[in-house]
Amino acid sequence: MNPSLFAWAPVVLGGALLPGAIRAADVPTEGLVLHLDASAIRAEPKQHEATAIALWEDLSGHAHHARQETPSRQPARVPGVLNGLPVVRFGGGAFLDAPAVLEAGDGTFTMAAVWLRRGTSGAQVLCEQAGEGIGRRASLLTVHERYGFNGQNNDQHDLLPYSPGLYTISVLTLEGSGRGRLWHNDQARATGAVGQVDGSLQHVGATAFRIGAKVAGGGERLTGDLAEILVYNRVLGHDEVAAVNRYLGRKWGIGRPDGKGGREVRTMAEEEMDRGPDYTSRVPRRSYADTLAAQEAQLRDDPMLARFAASRARLQEDPQRPVYHFVSPESSMNDPNGLCFWQDRWHLFYQAYPPEDTRQHWGHAVSDDLIHWRDLPYAIYPHPEEKCFSGATLVEENRVIAMYHGTRVGNMVAVSSDPLLLNWEKVAGKAVIPMRNPDGSAPPYNVFDPCIWRKEGMYYSLSGGTLPAPGGKRLRANFLFRSPDLVTWEYLHPFAREDHYSLVGDDGACPYFWPIGNKHILLHFSHMSGGKYLLGDYDTQADIFQVTGGGRFNFGAAAPSGVHAPSATPDGKGGVIVI
Repeated sequence: MNPSLFAWAPVVLGGALLPGAIRAADVPTEGLVLHLDASAIRAEPKQHEATAIALWEDLSGHAHHARQETPSRQPARVPGVLNGLPVVRFGGGAFLDAPAVLEAGDGTFTMAAVWLRRGTSGAQVLCEQAGEGIGRRASLLTVHERYGFNGQNNDQHDLLPYSPGLYTISVLTLEGSGRGRLWHNDQARATGAVGQVDGSLQHVGATAFRIGAKVAGGGERLTGDLAEILVYNRVLGHDEVAAVNRYLGRKWGIGRPDGKGGREVRTMAEEEMDRGPDYTSRVPRRSYADTLAAQEAQLRDDPMLARFAASRARLQEDPQRPVYHFVSPESSMNDPNGLCFWQDRWHLFYQAYPPEDTRQHWGHAVSDDLIHWRDLPYAIYPHPEEKCFSGATLVEENRVIAMYHGTRVGNMVAVSSDPLLLNWEKVAGKAVIPMRNPDGSAPPYNVFDPCIWRKEGMYYSLSGGTLPAPGGKRLRANFLFRSPDLVTWEYLHPFAREDHYSLVGDDGACPYFWPIGNKHILLHFSHMSGGKYLLGDYDTQADIFQVTGGGRFNFGAAAPSGVHAPSATPDGKGGVIVI
């Protein structure tokens, strides 16, 4: 690469910014320590072709220029890509390094970027400043299908989903207290999210500011485009964030059409952001009557059941599709959940993926004999949770209680009392066992797949998870909670003692705890070992499960063909039925 082939619009250090750089009228300039703008890179004489770049010049006035001397690692300036302007394209091996732009130890800053990522596999850095050690990283990071902030073992990198192939405006702020906010805009939506990291751990290192890859080790490389990056050494206020969004949206043509040939970029209010993203399902939903005869009449003309029947008719031609075992009427399925017997019928729930909104919902089927199953409409829909993960049910005299994991918020409770369990109401309208403490810190237990039972007028729940084991690995654990009303839950302790049947690396997902004969059984799923069970004695005074035996439902690893998550319920005769 011969740098003389390229010309960049000049920067007057300490003076006025060049044409193409931001002005105070566009966005705030106070605290701006890095400004990289692909539209200010002029490659001559090949300005109409994709050309490798060795230098991306900083327009902030601080000379934090980003460089790459190795030709094989240089990204390319690609003209006319976004709103008629060039972008800088990274091919998975390219990155640029600039001097550190934040002070060592800083935990207060703002990063804004216009970017696109291709594909969702693995972690890819948009930009970061970092050093060595825990909490020495400040990264705008994408991990699989989500993105956010990464502080190295001090993370909120999964704040929001993004759409691969769509250009995105992101504005990320981190306060010294560890409170992070992420504003997101693309052609499809405008949203935001808030997260909390441990502010005492977040002291950014000052080795380098890197674009398109991780500082330490050089991994997590970007495959995608960057159009503009702004970094401030302070937290921008809401009005300032809105100004940055407007500037970037108009310039790069990102946002929803405004009806005037331009683009409108919405900036979510902080109060709205604090309530969390709107995860309302896009799957059609109906309310049903409260008598069996009326429900059956509604179901005869139910459009969802008609859709299921048409889908089953199409899918029955698939020679690989099971005929005898229950399968989802449309798309795939995952964990069975909440098997129970209510008003003379068996009810099976399962993680379903409706085609118009492929996040997990609770699918639903009913049977008279546990063999022949009849489809019913989807039972539990996401919101306020992002997805409806695994859980269990408890049958009471006048209702059925479902307790399950609502991703990103915590463990949820819903109740139903109609004949076919078609109508579900979520208790408290929020997670009853949240993922985080009120101050944003992590609790001493995992909040994951739960089960539920009742004893002496109190509700009890196990939450799946792990505890530390030798060698830095983890070991199966299930954490016990107690509640008088399904709303307020008290954490007690890890439940099982003297467990010599779990392996280092197991976890306690999908627990079901029921009496069996004169013992109790704790069925669960290990993502390493597959379906497992523990037998033992339930000390109801100390609320401890003393393990005396155990085993596996399958041999070998959990995947690709192991016995998966159990769904279990008492059979009323001292035994337990498991699907």
